Amino acid sequence: LTLADAVREARLRSPLGIEASARVEAEQGRLAQSKLRPNPEIDIAVENFAGSRGFSGTSAAETTGSLALPIELGGKRSARVGTATAGVALAEAEAQVAMLDLDLAVREAHTLAAEAEAAATLAAEDADIARALEASVRKLVEAGREPPLRQVTATAERAQADAVAELAAAERFAAKENLAALIGRERVDFEVPPLAPAQSSDAGARPAVAAADLKAAQNQLTFARAALRDAKAQRAPDLRLSVGARRLAADDATAMVAGFSIPFPLFNRNGGTIAAAAAEV
Repeated sequence: LTLADAVREARLRSPLGIEASARVEAEQGRLAQSKLRPNPEIDIAVENFAGSRGFSGTSAAETTGSLALPIELGGKRSARVGTATAGVALAEAEAQVAMLDLDLAVREAHTLAAEAEAAATLAAEDADIARALEASVRKLVEAGREPPLRQVTATAERAQADAVAELAAAERFAAKENLAALIGRERVDFEVPPLAPAQSSDAGARPAVAAADLKAAQNQLTFARAALRDAKAQRAPDLRLSVGARRLAADDATAMVAGFSIPFPLFNRNGGTIAAAAAEV
């Protein structure tokens, strides 16, 4: 698994990359929703029936059918679309930062895996040498050419070398597991090539991450300002226009009805939301 392969796999299959792409898709869905206008309302009302005396039946009933259209005032729709557009730009910038951070993490994990591979190989070679030395010393001791204490020392050195090799092998596996998790593999089913000299430096990647961080911060400020504009637009009450027809059963006649309504902003002028949005800016 080369470094280029690891970076490419991480961008395609890593959970971090999938999350960043999903956030962009979510913001694009909010943008599409923000462009829609309010739905019209159909209202049907029946009055003056099932009462007493002349209103006991339906002969005096008045049936009114009307179509009402909410009209957003105060620039609500444009403010809402502006906020959603800024949200998409922010999500895209943060996704770019996440991808660059992921690239950097994969580079570091691949480098550590290569280093752990080299360390494990070296430790295994040292253990082989220690075992060979122990066998040679045993033969010399049995032949009486070395004192028994030399055998004890060789055995201890072999045991220490075996312990170091086992630890290095465990660290190699752990480093590979970390790399596998970053690139989205469920198992460690790959080998890491020896570390290349150019691979050990990430100096070229960090400036790109820093530039992407700055762009994301600027987009976050733009989003906060758009949210503040949206919050201020919510102070304006919306107008509701309605037009319809009324059937007067008692007179066997039909008449048109029309009207409008608008909330009276006496208690709620969205001040808390505006203050919160200003604080976010």
